Amino acid sequence: MCVVFALLASCTYRFHTLNTAEVLLHRDKQVVVSVQEEATVKYRYKGKNYYPIKLAYAVDKGDGVIRLACSPLACRPDTRSRYDIRQDSLSTYMCVVHKGTVGLYAKYLIPAQDFPFAKAKKITLDKATNSGGNEAFRVAGMVSAYFPKCKTYEPVYGEVAGMPITQLDEKPAVWRRAVAVPLRVVDVAGTVVLIGVDVAWGLVRLPVYIVRDVVR
Repeated sequence: MCVVFALLASCTYRFHTLNTAEVLLHRDKQVVVSVQEEATVKYRYKGKNYYPIKLAYAVDKGDGVIRLACSPLACRPDTRSRYDIRQDSLSTYMCVVHKGTVGLYAKYLIPAQDFPFAKAKKITLDKATNSGGNEAFRVAGMVSAYFPKCKTYEPVYGEVAGMPITQLDEKPAVWRRAVAVPLRVVDVAGTVVLIGVDVAWGLVRLPVYIVRDVVR
């Protein structure tokens, strides 16, 4: 019974990581992110499913030294404090679903004004439809009605059509890059320690979870 509960917990487990080198090297920069919305509709066109998704410009301010790692099976970490969203830049895009893709890539995005809505089949989603295969959950920055909502913004990888990056990245100073080299080793070692602490703490709490779930 303990093994079963441990395996189920591991499906949604997110370990802590140490990121001193990345924090040292980070410089605020302009990015394009998806502003999360619940999936309520999709469009079927030429055998593929497309979801309307909101994109916006944001300032990436970086994240903390100790973070929760992302998991494709669990609620992603809250990133509201990392990105400053420009509300005046909100734009609608159509995102095509690709199985096995982790992250949001520009090559899978089409500006809404360029999408052939007249030729596509509109499908309204409810909880039962949306949870089937959790398809919408695979669209980064979007959740299905089946999963709990988590407040997060997903950066887009690649150049988004119609939303060019107008602010160039500022390179970190040479001394920062030099100091970051040994810090990467420290980060790896620190992450291993943090994972060990997470696992040990989880094993300590395991009997409590089992009793709680049985009572429920």
